[in-house]
Amino acid sequence: MSWYIVKVSPQRERSVRNDLTELFHIPAYVPVEIDSTRYGRGKEIIRVRPLIRGYVFADLDDHRWRHVSAHRLCHGVVTFGGTPATLTGKQVKALEHLSQGIKPRQARKWAIGDRLRIRRGAFAELEAIIAKINRGQVVATVEMFGRRHEVIITEDLLEAA
Repeated sequence: MSWYIVKVSPQRERSVRNDLTELFHIPAYVPVEIDSTRYGRGKEIIRVRPLIRGYVFADLDDHRWRHVSAHRLCHGVVTFGGTPATLTGKQVKALEHLSQGIKPRQARKWAIGDRLRIRRGAFAELEAIIAKINRGQVVATVEMFGRRHEVIITEDLLEAA
């Protein structure tokens, strides 16, 4: 069996994958990107979106084509010169590796004087030394332009240096 690239209706990748796997017992895969977004009051929202929008990868053989072609949300298989495009198991594993994305970080308790690295934002990749901690916000000292500056950063933007 080979993995085929199936074109599906926009934003219906997960429902097609679920139908193929649960109703027709066809192994199907949708690579996803996992993104973290920060909102007010220190809440972090984890979003899961398809990495390649509009496509599902299905492990098909000759007698299973009819299930895919009959599905109302499937628009067919991607072809090149009339030949269906296929992926090897190794290529699908590479897509799975890309799908791992970021993992939600557990809130970590830092101590005053710890050296940390800032993950994102205007001060990304700079090293900071914690001066004060106050309810999820950290006052840290960052060295820029030959001077030390105090900045206020939320804990989720920090990682061990």
